[in-house]
Amino acid sequence: MEICRAISFIFCLLTAPATGAQTPEIQHQGKLRYVSGGIGINERRELEKLAADFDIKVILSTDTGHFLGGGQIKVRDETGALLLNTTSNGPIFLLDVPKGAYVIEAMIGDRAQAMRFETSDTSNPQSAYLTWRIDEPYRHYSDPAANAAL
Repeated sequence: MEICRAISFIFCLLTAPATGAQTPEIQHQGKLRYVSGGIGINERRELEKLAADFDIKVILSTDTGHFLGGGQIKVRDETGALLLNTTSNGPIFLLDVPKGAYVIEAMIGDRAQAMRFETSDTSNPQSAYLTWRIDEPYRHYSDPAANAAL
C-alpha cells in the first residue's frame, strides 16, 4: 500500500504542470509587433504586464462576456493593404504599429468584427472590444471545429 502511494506521489510530481506563468512569445511582421494569448488567468496576467508597451489591445469575446480564442486577425493600413494575417492564440491580441491609421479585423467562424484606430508618437494604448453574439449556449470557441459551426 505504501509503495502504491509513493508511486502515485512521484507520478503526480512528474506530470504536474509548471507553476510559473509563461509569457507568450512576441512576434514580428515587417514593422508590426504583436503577441496573443490569454488562455488561463496566469497568461492573461502576463499579457496585461506587456499591454502598456503596445498600441492596441484587442479582446475577443461573446456579447455576454465569455472570452473567445483562436480568431483570425487581419491588420490593414489606411490604403487597405494587408499588413498582417494571423491567428490569435487566445482572447487577447496586443499590437504595436508605426504611426498611422489602421483597421483591425477579427474573424470567428464566418463572422467578422472590425475597428479602425489611429496611432501617433504620443498616443496611449487603446483597447478594442470585439464581440460576437452567440445565439446558442456558450461553447469554447477556440476549437476550430466549433468555429466552423458559427
